[in-house]
Amino acid sequence: MTRLSSRSTTFLKWFLPGIWLLVFGGVGVAAVLQPHPGLGALVAVCVAPVFLGLVYRYQVWPLADAVDDVGDALRVRRRGVEVRIPLADILNVSAPSYGRSRKITLRLRRAGQLGDEISFLPVARLRLNPFARDPTVEELIGRVDAARAGSAR
Repeated sequence: MTRLSSRSTTFLKWFLPGIWLLVFGGVGVAAVLQPHPGLGALVAVCVAPVFLGLVYRYQVWPLADAVDDVGDALRVRRRGVEVRIPLADILNVSAPSYGRSRKITLRLRRAGQLGDEISFLPVARLRLNPFARDPTVEELIGRVDAARAGSAR
């Protein structure tokens, strides 16, 4: 069994938001305790957590907690729910080819307990070419194609 997802996902999903709230809370308290608090600081302390919350809601919290390769399938865990997804049931493997985002999204043929799309952050690997495709994506695409070809017979 090989781990495909990054171990930092837990930190990113559960601990970092708490750290951000502490930072914004501290800045907010410091701004309020000033003799003449600036309106800009107060607005920033109120708006930034809302913006960060929206980013987390749509980009970070839907990520799978763990994705493991178990041979002919992937074992995916998110929020205490664990499912086994055969490679032949994966319709598409995609990852952005631009920017620093490394998120991999698996679109499934049938929606399961975790929905019809599973997203995760792959294990970080040193890449000298920032525009090269992630090797995890390339390998997964090849294995999914081979599994689909094998199940079609």
